[in-house]
Amino acid sequence: MSMANTSAISMTNSESPSQVFATLRFAGDELDPDEISHVVRQEPTWAYRKGQRYQPGPRSPDITGKTGVWYFSTKRNVPSKDLRDHLDALASLVFPRADAGLSGERSIGSSCAPSAA
Repeated sequence: MSMANTSAISMTNSESPSQVFATLRFAGDELDPDEISHVVRQEPTWAYRKGQRYQPGPRSPDITGKTGVWYFSTKRNVPSKDLRDHLDALASLVFPRADAGLSGERSIGSSCAPSAA
């Protein structure tokens, strides 16, 4: 009887570029994604209400949200590889600068959100 070799070696290329990003998430049964967008003056990367049907991925079937979610990622919105820049971008959403004013535009990059079902 022959024995199968079950050991394996996994290697990672340490020269591959690292990916840096940060996320800001709000969740709750009564969450209104439009209200969060209005308060932080930023469109979400992803958002849905509790009970809303959405597609979590390109090959995934539609599912129903168990709670409301508003999510913003700096992944495609902040080009820096310095984590501090990504965290500063999120902090600017939650703690706007006084000199930005209420009518100032603070949107970070471009983003998309699933349409309401």
